[in-house]
Amino acid sequence: MDNELGKPIFRFIWNTGRLYQKNGQVIVAELHKDFVLFHDMSRMIAGEMELPSKGYEIDSTNSLRDYVMWRYDHNKYKYNSHAYRLTDRV
Repeated sequence: MDNELGKPIFRFIWNTGRLYQKNGQVIVAELHKDFVLFHDMSRMIAGEMELPSKGYEIDSTNSLRDYVMWRYDHNKYKYNSHAYRLTDRV
């Protein structure tokens, strides 16, 4: 995947605590130079998000998590089949 999309700047895996499965909702996300990929492993939803506009910087795993959750909850992403493969490296 790195060969196809480039190496991510960083990645983060977290559990939202939402009870979509017995163990909660697990999401993995990667920040790339021009986009963010995410895979909700619990709900089997994967996609791509645009980078934030000026005024919001993704500079930590916490800011990546907050950005992904806001856009995900507001359906501000598009399908990307490559994002399913994020879990290959979990």
